[in-house]
Amino acid sequence: MKIAFVSQPWNEVTPPVLSSSIVIWTHEVVHRLVRTHDCDVVIYSKQIPFQPRTEKNDRILYRRIRNDWQGALYRLFDKVSKTMGWQWRSFSSSIYYLPYILHIAYDLRQQQCDVVHVHNMSQFVPIIRQLNPHIKIVLHMHCEWLTQLHPTQIKPRIQQADLVIGCSEFITHNIRQQFPPLASRCHTVWNGVDPQRFNRRDRATESSTQNLLFVGRISPEKGTHILLQAFEKIVTVYPNARLTLVGSIGASPVEFTVGLSQDSIDRALIPLYSKQYFAQLQQSLAPSIANRVVFTGAISHSNLMELYQDADVFVYPSVWNEPFGIPIVEAMAAVLPVVSTRSGGIVEIITSGKTGLLVERNNASALATAILRLLADAELRTSIAKAGRRQVLEQFTWDRVAQDVLHHYQQLCRQEPTSIKPHRSRVMANW
Repeated sequence: MKIAFVSQPWNEVTPPVLSSSIVIWTHEVVHRLVRTHDCDVVIYSKQIPFQPRTEKNDRILYRRIRNDWQGALYRLFDKVSKTMGWQWRSFSSSIYYLPYILHIAYDLRQQQCDVVHVHNMSQFVPIIRQLNPHIKIVLHMHCEWLTQLHPTQIKPRIQQADLVIGCSEFITHNIRQQFPPLASRCHTVWNGVDPQRFNRRDRATESSTQNLLFVGRISPEKGTHILLQAFEKIVTVYPNARLTLVGSIGASPVEFTVGLSQDSIDRALIPLYSKQYFAQLQQSLAPSIANRVVFTGAISHSNLMELYQDADVFVYPSVWNEPFGIPIVEAMAAVLPVVSTRSGGIVEIITSGKTGLLVERNNASALATAILRLLADAELRTSIAKAGRRQVLEQFTWDRVAQDVLHHYQQLCRQEPTSIKPHRSRVMANW
């Protein structure tokens, strides 16, 4: 079987990968499809300077498209539309990165792929279908865009996909509810972790420092400001406590995250989205914690295990409805007890009191109380950490993810070609 993967146009996929969950997903699953399941793969992604446009590694063909100018153009469009008061979002438009996907759609005609797997970008589906009418198209959603954007815009796109995957049942259920006639083609495939790489080793010596760890974007929806407020309460009880925050620094685009949400907690985050978010975090640090907090910036995914190894408690304080949360299952695999929020797909990962502790979103006091509970109870930390590891081995490994997606590909390839036959006038109308 030959499969093509279409990356988001701003993602660069060549190893070593950093912290983008979709890039990690692609890297981990593709290598298992090639090595274990005898597949050939083409990966389409952004080309960065000094990279070859085409590169082959094992049975993986990298096809890269230089698109910096496209991103700059859409950012300019967005800036102008905001200035003029226009209600237009470039990223949801059908012309968003149109040259990028046209290049890919034409190239797919030469590659003879059985399946094309598209991450998040629903507007790419009709263009691929128009130029490749018989290929099987998988649209994989790692966010809520299909249910947050207008149904009249989304429905014609996903009608032309053979399969829609959600990264959690939270995502998939909402899509089924929004588009009942298409519910049968919507399925959940959870994200995963490599439990051999993320596996805790016993410390050589015990530390008198209580080490807390967060891994994720330093952005309002991830709740890093809530975590810092909670940490102020932690150090009143444990003055030697230390908090390490790992991840790319700077707020995500608000239109990609809470700007689309109708959730009141999400909407309250909107004023925090600015280029000054990180500076505001630093300025807000109380003197009692300023020298106890470390921001590392982005770290290569392959180098994360050392940080999980040194931590006592992993904290993931998402304020929005988190679609999944790969760092959570990494921490669980590393036999590290987790405190997180009761949001989105996280409740599918953690059973509160058994495989982790869950608290309400946007509540620094509740977050601090849960962390203090774990720090004070070594037996509870151990039982939760071991139970978390067991759950990961049962449900959240990349081997299982690769098997699940391959099963869906095989099912698709046994089906007749999609019953929705695109014709030029219809597809162009949806652009």
